[in-house]
Amino acid sequence: MKDFLKKLDNFFEVLFVKKAPALPKKWQEWVVKALPWLTLAFGILAIPGLLNFFDSFRMTASQFGMAQRNMTGALINVTISAVQVVMELTAVSFLFKKAKKGWHLLYWSSLLSIVGGIFYFSGTAILMTGVGLYFLYQVKSYYK
Repeated sequence: MKDFLKKLDNFFEVLFVKKAPALPKKWQEWVVKALPWLTLAFGILAIPGLLNFFDSFRMTASQFGMAQRNMTGALINVTISAVQVVMELTAVSFLFKKAKKGWHLLYWSSLLSIVGGIFYFSGTAILMTGVGLYFLYQVKSYYK
């Protein structure tokens, strides 16, 4: 598994740093400054949505007798989302310090987003995660 993740990181490094056009230095610096604040804001904004999902799921499952398959898929989706929120909120303090651990937490959260997008056949989720990974890799060198 470790080899696979290393190969994936190398693939993204080539794709988003060596082959894709580079962000201007000013924009990279802005992303580094804004990233912890954006991560904090989106992480906090996701919490009510997750709580609402749990409540809606509970009501729907009990009132309408959701099929087992739908319940399992919904639970997998919300579990992935909850883990992502925890990872992102944990990353915030490290991002303020420009610590590599913060960058890695956002990277792993992005990988989970890809898994969720594949699981739900969501091309939009996969595309948006790709855009996020582009920005993440453009500023990777700022995190030590």
